Formats: sequence, C-alpha cells, structure tokens
Amino acid sequence: MITPLGIYRLLDQRHASKRHSFYISLQTRHTCACSSPKYKPYSPGYGKESDVRLSVAYTERVNREWVQRTYAGFLTDEEFVAILDNGKDLYFFADDLRERLPKYAEYRAQREAEYMAEMQQYISSLNEAA
Repeated sequence: MITPLGIYRLLDQRHASKRHSFYISLQTRHTCACSSPKYKPYSPGYGKESDVRLSVAYTERVNREWVQRTYAGFLTDEEFVAILDNGKDLYFFADDLRERLPKYAEYRAQREAEYMAEMQQYISSLNEAA
C-alpha cells in the first residue's frame, strides 16, 4: 500500500520509471487499526454486541477519513466508493502515475496554500484579540 511519503517520492521524476506501480487496499489499514490490544477480534463471550458494532463503526470512520485525507486529489469519486464501500483494491501502473501525479502535486500545493492562509487568519485574529 502506498503512503503519502511514497506518493511524494513518486513525484520525484527520478523515481517515476515504467517499473513503478502500486495498489491501494484497506486490508493493511484494517490490520493496523485492529492490532492494538484495545481492539481484539470478536469472539463469543468477548464484549456485548453493541460494543462490537461501535468498534466497527469507529474503525470504519477512521479508515474513511484516513483514505479521504490521504488520497484526496489523487483518486476519483468512483474510486473512493470502490475502496471504501466495496472493499476493492486499486492497481496503478506507471502510465497512470505519470498522468495523476502532477494533478496530485498541484492539488496538495493548493491545499497547503489554503491551510497557510487559514493559519495566518487565525494568528491575526489572536493578535487582534490580545
């Protein structure tokens, strides 16, 4: 599974060769989210049904927010539905990356500029209040 750091590395043209491909899967994310002692797999006699449902709802929300935050600007709306609602793995080849990565870099730069503007506005409001 590619991480944001992996995408940034792929943005570097030295790493974008025809051999690069990756896939996005929630399987690894689910494993990471459930590997702590607090979230044990359900077995008869462990917890109430409501606890299990709450744990599943929590994990689903964490995964959805993480995927949307990580891959926004890279995946299409249909691809988000495919991985989040249908559990599909997505595979990308070098040609796909060459097409998507410049758009992804532009999207991330725009988001960073918006974030910095929000921070400047927040700091200005704090200075005015003081």
